[in-house]
Order: sequence, then C-alpha cells, then structure tokens
Amino acid sequence: MSDVTTLIGKIRNLVNEPRRQELLLQELPNWFQLCSAMDVIGDTQEALSAYPEFVAGLGKVPSGILYLHVYGVLQALVLQQDAVENLSEALAVPTRRADWPELSWIRDIRISSAGHTTKDKRGEKTRYHFITRWSLSHGGFELMSQTGDGESETKFVVIGDLLSTQEASLSQLLAEVKATLLEREREHYKRFSDQRLAHLFNGDSYAVEKISAGARGNAAERAMAKGGISVVKRILVDFQAALEERGSTLDTYGFIRHDYEVLAFPVEELENHFESDGPCIDERTAYIYGSFISERLKSLKSIASEIDDTYMKGARS
Repeated sequence: MSDVTTLIGKIRNLVNEPRRQELLLQELPNWFQLCSAMDVIGDTQEALSAYPEFVAGLGKVPSGILYLHVYGVLQALVLQQDAVENLSEALAVPTRRADWPELSWIRDIRISSAGHTTKDKRGEKTRYHFITRWSLSHGGFELMSQTGDGESETKFVVIGDLLSTQEASLSQLLAEVKATLLEREREHYKRFSDQRLAHLFNGDSYAVEKISAGARGNAAERAMAKGGISVVKRILVDFQAALEERGSTLDTYGFIRHDYEVLAFPVEELENHFESDGPCIDERTAYIYGSFISERLKSLKSIASEIDDTYMKGARS
C-alpha cells in the first residue's frame, strides 16, 4: 500500500470523527469538495500505482494505445495534485503550489505534452510542443518545445520519475495536513479535558429516587418529586449547553437526541402530575414514567463518560 493511500485513509478517519464531521457538514459545498477530493486522491493513486505493473505485461502495442496510456497517466498526475489542493482548501490547511517545485515540474510536463501542447501561452513567450513519436514508450518520451522566435528545447520525460516524485511530494504534503488536523484536535481536547460531562449528572440518582417516591406517595413526597423533575430538567439543559460549547450538538454522538426526545413526554407528564392538586395520571403510570426517566438518564450518563474518556485520551496523545 502506498504512502498516499495510507495517509488519505488516516485523514478520512479524522474527517469522519463525529464532532469534526458535524462541523464540516454545516457547509455542504465545502463538505462535498472534501469528499470528492478524498475519493479522487485515492482513485488516482490506484491508477498511478497500477501503471508500471500494467504496462510491463503489455509488450509492444500500437502507437495509438501508447498515446492513450501516456496521456492518461499524465492526466491522472495533475488530477491528483488538484485534488490534494482542494482537500487542503476544504480543511483550511494552507498550502501553496509554489512551495512544491517538484509538483510544479510534473504539472509543467503534463501541460506541455498533454494539456496545451499546440499553443502554450504561459510566461512571456508562446511555446509549441511535440512528442516525438518514435521515442514514445510506456516508460517515457522525448518532448520538443519551440518558440516563435526560434528558441528550442528537447528533453526526455521518464514517467517512472514523475510517479515516484509525485508520491514522495504528496506523501509529505498529506502528512502535514494530517499533522495539522491532529494538532487542532489535540488542542480542542486539552481545552475541555478537565470539564467532565459526567459530572453534570451528579444528583441524578437522588432525583430519580424522589420521583419514584412521589409517584406513589403523599402530597409531601410529591412536592419532593417536583424538585426531582427540576433536577432532571437542569441536567438535560446543562448537558446540551456543554456539548454546544464544544462545537457539538445533540446529533453528534450516538442516540443523544433520541434520548432527549423520548424523555420530553414523561418529564412533562410527571411535572404536570406533581404540580397539580390532584393526580393527573394513575400511580402505576407515574411509576413507569419515573423508571423510564431513570434508564434514559443512565444512557446519557454513559455516553457522557465515553466522551470524557475520548477527551482525556485525546489530550494526552
């Protein structure tokens, strides 16, 4: 497996981390650009990695087939470069093409031989390029360049050099992208690692106990149960606020939103029940609602503990 393939796989895993993915999904055009770029980097790497082995077994082929293969590999090289540049843009990791002269060299060869061959207007002079047909093979070709005032240049392009140079350069560039993402993640984890979400659930057991007692108790116990409902509501509000402070929402992790939605009805029903002068629901229903609230709070607390563990490990990594 190539270094480019390995690195794009690691970047994909970082991108799909729940909190980061949710943030990226807020800008759908940017998200689609990122997904397209990751796919194209992987797809072109498969094509480029397959090229040497594929052509080695072909033997002598007609020149038309040679042109198709050579044009294709040159196009794949630049397509991959563009995808890496768009990936960096989508992730807000600054990269400048000028900082990678080896990639510019490869790009220049593709433009000259399979891009704007017949009229290359880059720079001060227009150039006209020719692939010498007799020189063309799967391994490379001679490229002649001419200007209108008689300047000429001839060079031999070795495709294997293009492939190895691009993989080395893009591997380094993608490694920098990955390192930047990891550092951002580490800084985020450090910022919140001491703020334990599970601590927001302190008092949940006492609240559930009072709710259960009030479900089948007298007026005094129902008054205590009303306080238990207030604690549950406070826990839910504080937990959601803490998630939002971290750039997350109820949709980021697991079934948090589901737990919030299914809790809303029994909490409201019991709140009305405990606030009224007389019972609004029968004792068994009130008890079942209380038991359900207890189970859902345990579920949310477990998720909170898992998030806390993730933040602790992330801050140490």
